[in-house]
Amino acid sequence: MALEFTHGSVDWMTANTLSTVITISGLSFQPKALRFYWVGLQSSSNASSEAVNSRRGVGFASSTSSRRAVGSFSQDTAATSNAGTVVRNDAVVVTTDGAGATDGLLDLNSITSDGFTLIVDDVTPANITIFWEAWGGADISNVTVGDITEPGATGNVTYSATGFVTNGTDQVVMMAGVQSVAAINTAAAEASGMYVGFAANTNTADNIVVGGSADDASTSMDTDGWGRAGDINSMVILAGAASLTTRANLNAFSTDLFQLNWAEISATARKSIYMAIKGGKWASGGYTIAGNSANSTATVSALPFTPVGLLLIGRMTTEQASDTTTANDRISFGSGTSTSSRRSMGTLDEDATVSSNAEIDTIIRYDQILVFPDTAGALQSGYDIDAMNSDGFRIIVDTAGGVASEWQGYLTFGSYPPTSVPTDAVVISGQVPNALVPEFIAVPNSALVFTEYSPGLVQTLAIAIPNTALVINRQIASAMVPVQVPSTTLVITGQQPSIPSTTMGIPIPSVALNITGYIPDPYDSATYNVSWVMAVASRNVIITRNIPVSNVSTLVYVTVPNTTLIISGQIPPVTEQFKLAVPNTTLIITGQIPVSNVSTSGDTGIPVSNTTLVISG
Repeated sequence: MALEFTHGSVDWMTANTLSTVITISGLSFQPKALRFYWVGLQSSSNASSEAVNSRRGVGFASSTSSRRAVGSFSQDTAATSNAGTVVRNDAVVVTTDGAGATDGLLDLNSITSDGFTLIVDDVTPANITIFWEAWGGADISNVTVGDITEPGATGNVTYSATGFVTNGTDQVVMMAGVQSVAAINTAAAEASGMYVGFAANTNTADNIVVGGSADDASTSMDTDGWGRAGDINSMVILAGAASLTTRANLNAFSTDLFQLNWAEISATARKSIYMAIKGGKWASGGYTIAGNSANSTATVSALPFTPVGLLLIGRMTTEQASDTTTANDRISFGSGTSTSSRRSMGTLDEDATVSSNAEIDTIIRYDQILVFPDTAGALQSGYDIDAMNSDGFRIIVDTAGGVASEWQGYLTFGSYPPTSVPTDAVVISGQVPNALVPEFIAVPNSALVFTEYSPGLVQTLAIAIPNTALVINRQIASAMVPVQVPSTTLVITGQQPSIPSTTMGIPIPSVALNITGYIPDPYDSATYNVSWVMAVASRNVIITRNIPVSNVSTLVYVTVPNTTLIISGQIPPVTEQFKLAVPNTTLIITGQIPVSNVSTSGDTGIPVSNTTLVISG
């Protein structure tokens, strides 16, 4: 079992005409959940600007029919502020203007085995770089994408999340919202307010949110922002204020649901979108870091899993108190998996500018995981991944320019940890998918049943089960698979196919081994030196079909003292030795031992002392 994650970027250009398809491929897994974000700047390398409009937003998708997006706009250099927002259920990326129109749409066209494709449904008004995040793997069982409307009263409201359970630790909710009170798929000319929030459990401290808003139609720039733990959804009024007027936190999970507790409401038609993921391990929260001191670090540790990815949010301030805002609409988003794989973008809509005109600053970085522009459109502060640890991560101040005790929020995630199940039954009704490390399932005095198969392991899959029944109803695919089962019945009713690694060994003392399918071709000796060994003391070995052609430097031994060995098919041509050493035993070959193409030093020998040898073919 595993949770897979990666991140990347795609450029959406004005030259991309209607119906242009943009392909993202080369992922090592098929995505099950996608998240997109953008700020209005385009660059494939580190860049910043004070000359582009703020076109920011967030999108979610789990399929071509289940996707949502929010967009926010604020015009640069406008003498009177010009802003707008929009919510869509037919796109993953959207842009809007300040006149109440949607002016750019990018939709999910397909999800492929190694990526996804996007399609232009409305040509973008400006070149924009979009960062994307993709989750997949067998750990993820369900993904729900939806939208919600701010309720008409405070209190608890539940929302759909397929697969969620009460007190689940393997589920997460991601949210984003804007000021829009218009109908879905209808843009509105209004304040540019937008927020992003995460919650991986129902603890208040693990709800995190960052947001900002610029007033519309104002002759002097009035922008506000907020960032804190305690809420997953929050918004300021359209005219801006020193306090929030909408707040909600995720306070409960239940069957196929999550619950928000709306502490405040103000605009009962305001829209938000969400993506709820079931599966994997997740953690969310906040930390503080000395953003004004280069090389200062902040560490998150003691997580019950090893992170494979990390998302950060922030606004280069200390943590806001509950229900408060501070000046400037400044937001940064970032994604990363390691100290060498991370990216971020940020935007600043300045408050109370000297000229009274709107001043927008944007930035993109491919070497930091959180980044903020200054008022001249250059880099002011940047933060990087200093370490991804077995139980957390460490962030470092890469470019000092922030504030002391700066608050930043995180969402991190990883795979389910191994599970030990003593004296019980283990049933895997699906499959154990691709693994890069040894995977062990130790179940004493128990039944282990694979009703599907364990595919593509590049290292060892070991199943050690003393005094137990092991049943593999289909197959173990492409793996080096030692199966050691003392005093036990091992039944393989399907097959053990091509072996791309070293020895395949099945040592089973005092045990019956039945292979009713076959042991197929190993690979060539130029790549692998393969041996097939079957050692079964004091028991029957029955091969009802055959051991097929071996084209490698292979030694095939079947050593079975005090045992009957029956090969009812044949042992086909080999290029090296084939030996059957069976003392005090009856050896019966009812088919034949065919042509041997080896030299005398590597000839086919059957030494059988004190034994009856019968060849009926």
